Amino acid sequence: MAMTSHLPVETAPERDAHAAFPALAVGSAFGAALAFAGVGAVTWNLGGNGIGMVAGAIISLLAGLLALPPATRSGALLLVWNALGIGCALFVIGIFSVGALVAFPLVLLAIALSSWPRRDGESIANVPAIAVQIAGFLLVPALYGLYDGLVADVRRLIGL
Repeated sequence: MAMTSHLPVETAPERDAHAAFPALAVGSAFGAALAFAGVGAVTWNLGGNGIGMVAGAIISLLAGLLALPPATRSGALLLVWNALGIGCALFVIGIFSVGALVAFPLVLLAIALSSWPRRDGESIANVPAIAVQIAGFLLVPALYGLYDGLVADVRRLIGL
């Protein structure tokens, strides 16, 4: 005689509802905020403009805070991607001023993205994530006024 098990079977939506708390991702996002702030302090101390670092710190801090409640984790993931775009642009610009210090926030953001909870087979990268990363990358030159000369050149080219 075969015995049947009366244990409840967990379905996929129930598994997602009981997902583990993303402690490493949250901690890495907060660590990236601290790293951005630290590099910004070094930049300011050396006489530079740390506004990009402040933007990266704020976005990373918001990402860590929004990753705490389960309902806002998708928005937090987009903010981590945005902070990664900011960090990449700051790395390109900052490698000539503060050197490899700019890599610390990037490493922490990479840890946050790689440890982000997701369903089996689900990719961490998608179209909205890539869009906000590009927006973060393009934000940094705007913060430092690098587009001003470009706009003036385009106006001069078209005769305005």
